[in-house]
Amino acid sequence: MFLVINGELTIEIEGQSPVHAKENELIVIPKGVKHRPNPDKEVLVALLEPTDLLNTGDVTNEFTVKNIEKI
Repeated sequence: MFLVINGELTIEIEGQSPVHAKENELIVIPKGVKHRPNPDKEVLVALLEPTDLLNTGDVTNEFTVKNIEKI
């Protein structure tokens, strides 16, 4: 889930038209669906996801972070 705190965010979702969210709006991505956040300008977003989910989904590559810092 992407919660837009400040600014605007567009997310490209596989098989769908891009989804746009403004401040205080939420975008929910179903599990297993490939997506790519694509902000036009700087945006502040709270990303909420399960702790066991890799940042690259089901793909392991040079961008994969296995021990993501938790707050």
